[in-house]
Amino acid sequence: MSLPAQQARRLDGDIGRAAGFLAQVATRLAGTSRLAVITVPAPLAPVETLFAIAEPALLWDPPTGPSAVGIGHTVMLSASGSDRVASIAGQAEAVWQRVEWVPYPGIQSSDGLAPRLYGGFAFAANAASAEPWSDFGDARFVLPTWQYLRDGERAWLTLAVEVRALAGAMSSYLAQLERLFDRLEAGERPTASSERATITSVREMDRSDWRDRIQDIRAAIEARRCRKIVAARCSVVELSRPVDAIAVLAQLDHRYPDCYRFGFRFGPDAVFVGATPERLIQRFGDCIRTQALAGSIATAPAEQSGARPSAASAAANGDHLIAAGNVRAAARALLASRKDRSEQTLVVDAIEEVLRPLCTELHVPAQPEIRALRHVLHLETPISGTLRAPTHVLDLVAALHPTPAVGGVPTGSAMAWIAEREDQPRGWYAAPVGWFDAAGQGEFAVAIRSGLLRGNTAYLYVGAGIVADSDPDSEFAETGLKQRAVLGALEKAR
Repeated sequence: MSLPAQQARRLDGDIGRAAGFLAQVATRLAGTSRLAVITVPAPLAPVETLFAIAEPALLWDPPTGPSAVGIGHTVMLSASGSDRVASIAGQAEAVWQRVEWVPYPGIQSSDGLAPRLYGGFAFAANAASAEPWSDFGDARFVLPTWQYLRDGERAWLTLAVEVRALAGAMSSYLAQLERLFDRLEAGERPTASSERATITSVREMDRSDWRDRIQDIRAAIEARRCRKIVAARCSVVELSRPVDAIAVLAQLDHRYPDCYRFGFRFGPDAVFVGATPERLIQRFGDCIRTQALAGSIATAPAEQSGARPSAASAAANGDHLIAAGNVRAAARALLASRKDRSEQTLVVDAIEEVLRPLCTELHVPAQPEIRALRHVLHLETPISGTLRAPTHVLDLVAALHPTPAVGGVPTGSAMAWIAEREDQPRGWYAAPVGWFDAAGQGEFAVAIRSGLLRGNTAYLYVGAGIVADSDPDSEFAETGLKQRAVLGALEKAR
């Protein structure tokens, strides 16, 4: 199939070669029922350049490796209930059997550009079945119609399309390709509104209700019904105008460059955004990587974070929240904190229990490291291993989620408490978000430091791990500090 004459005259250079390649693929696959995924080189641009074009849209920007933006969808998978992970895996297998990936000459499979499904899961079954999460549901993954992938100084554009649709609408797809190249070559982030959306009100859990909730958990721990439960709360932020998701994502990129930055928009006005420091699982070949991330301490003045723990509560928690911005002193205090080290050990032990039977070797450091983020330090234990046999990344997701860092110990008791006592369903907060490919490889992060933006309203979710010696006031202050991740981005976004 040749290019339409008018378009052939208009397209030259890189875009002309890309357009010609699309036409060649349409000719080669004509008459088949294949789902073509066609990848061509593309101009360099900020990764969120295409985010605002269509819905659904997604952004996946990990600390290392390619960053991606997807717009539209050629395939959308949904599932619900307790078997939602297995259901998505089964649906995806049927999709992969129809996919034919056709990379531009010179693109190698080792470049990591094979087709991906992006999305995530609700924290628990039915946790995202009602407003404000109804556009998301228990599980949703998409194969974007157009995907822009950037890795350092290289970039690619991928079209996923039914071959019959491509053959019947070649002029339309070429016009779309031209518009996308034009946007990318402009090399600018989408223009945000010049008017800042100011915060008009913040509704959050009453401190007395929080204290009651924490005391209830401590009573359950004392009665040996559990060892740890992660308590979450949601603050509802009202703004003067609709939230500009692109501006928030840009602020998250500026403020948290070493985190997993993500954005998922499945409806006209609902966007789930975040910048999480926590990897759930990464699998490439037989190599896996994860981490235990639990225990935290402030490194910014309490006045900046809205956290004002009393001297008594700070002392009760081993000076758990340090008001001064002394990072070195904060790190020493965190490493010396019995409460935080105990919480970290619970997470490490749970991850090791899941992964060791699946691996020929598993490296688990004996001591945690310090992970430094804006205004906060965390205890972190990086864990890596070699799989004993090929294991789909979704099987690893199902085995690991929820870790004690977001659920509790034992898992069943903690999840039952969360379902019964938390009045605001978590939606996709603290749940797995990420991508996987046809080989069962992929990467998922834990969607903490996140919020749901919907019209003039933002729903910001934060949690704290509660163990036997947790102090309610200190834990409330800690959640206020964590809330600054998205609240600060909202305040600065334009």
